[in-house]
Amino acid sequence: MTELAVVIVSFNTRDCLDACLRSLHAPRPRCSHEIVVVDNGSRDGSPARVRASWPAVRVIEAGRNLGYAAANNAGIRATDSELILLLNSDAEAPPGAPPELCEIGVLLAGDAAVAALNRRYRGREGATNVLAFPCAGPAPAAGAPRLLGDVVLARETVLAEARAAALPVADHVSHLVAHGVLHLLGYDHADAAGEAEMRGLEARALGRVGVPDPYRRRGGAPA
Repeated sequence: MTELAVVIVSFNTRDCLDACLRSLHAPRPRCSHEIVVVDNGSRDGSPARVRASWPAVRVIEAGRNLGYAAANNAGIRATDSELILLLNSDAEAPPGAPPELCEIGVLLAGDAAVAALNRRYRGREGATNVLAFPCAGPAPAAGAPRLLGDVVLARETVLAEARAAALPVADHVSHLVAHGVLHLLGYDHADAAGEAEMRGLEARALGRVGVPDPYRRRGGAPA
């Protein structure tokens, strides 16, 4: 079993896919991994190109366009790797990416539970839409993922915010998780400069997965 599976969905993106796979091989990621390409019924010869140029890559031919989510699910089911990286076929990974494996816990809890955490660890009353708790434990063993910490979402608050701002719940959740992960990585918005930096990083990360910039839409900003 490998540590990481990179799942790539492709539909008539032969040249982009080839560049994506090349970026994953120059140099190869430092962790044990496999690459799975799920082809959504391409008619541009994508599967044949991958098999000819990248024989170590596993190709799953769906035979038709399953859509992005279903195709990703097919790729995930085809691997027994512990961690999954979903990569767009037009993406090109930086050299050696990912440089290390990280593990993050994401918890969706009721407002009462989040209010208790807020009171205990921050001295604040009420539920906050997202809380982040960086890991303060020992360094991981060689080859083990680095534990970044936990991101906790307050269910009722998150749903109410999404409704009030007319935001898709999935988009709002994605934004809050991105915000929480940045806190785990040491970013903060205690001052205007830090807030601007975090907003820019969040917008860039969300744009890569097709979520519009939340700060250009009304409401939905993390607390």
